[in-house]
Amino acid sequence: MDAADAIRRCEAFTREADAAKLRCDVDVEAESLTRAAACFEAHSAEPDDDGAPAIDPVATRLHAVVSQRLGAVLTKLGRVPQAIQAYQEAADAFRLVPDGAVAATECARQVLAGVKSLRSHPNDRLYLLVAKYERDQAHHAATAGSEAQQGECALHIAGIFHRRERYSEAVGRYEEAIGLFQRAADSGEREARCHHRLGDIFDHEYNDPVKAFSHYRKALRLYTEFEPLTEGRQINRLLCEARLRELGTDLAEFTDNLL
Repeated sequence: MDAADAIRRCEAFTREADAAKLRCDVDVEAESLTRAAACFEAHSAEPDDDGAPAIDPVATRLHAVVSQRLGAVLTKLGRVPQAIQAYQEAADAFRLVPDGAVAATECARQVLAGVKSLRSHPNDRLYLLVAKYERDQAHHAATAGSEAQQGECALHIAGIFHRRERYSEAVGRYEEAIGLFQRAADSGEREARCHHRLGDIFDHEYNDPVKAFSHYRKALRLYTEFEPLTEGRQINRLLCEARLRELGTDLAEFTDNLL
């Protein structure tokens, strides 16, 4: 995507955001601005004589302005970690254009204010890392055929929630990642990993042996086909086989409709 295409797509999403603002629909405004800002991630500038990407000042300024507006809207919605990411992106873009120093400084101030506010809400700090992967995922989504990269972002987010014992949020992200990997090429092992982790959650945290069995069996089938050998063995396939044996083969008939 060249700079002109990125600008056209960004302006279209910005018009959607403007219409949502008139309707006082802040959620749609934020979604449209997120898509507008993501247009520039897919833009690949032609390299200059030094081999570095050439900066298109019009596209870069528009990226900065849209990201700054997105930061303000996300702040209004209370989505502080995502707002910090948007303001940081705006600050970085403003620094690349003439006369952007003042706006860059203001955006940097908003970043610091957001980080300071998170200090009083320690349970929300993990969302700052989540917001980074969400931003990356939105940027990948602006490029066709990027389901594998989007799935990786969703998988990273799921792992963050899983480690922090936010199991319901982890389940949703693992399921999102599975859907993305199913539409991507060469992603069978990563899809298996998602089912394996879902099996662990339903087995150990939710005490739901039927769903655990279903996910372990899906993981087993995918690992059998896609997992590379480690010292002559498919380690994760063997782990799933062991869990299925422990859960009991009599569960198979109950999980057929879940496959």
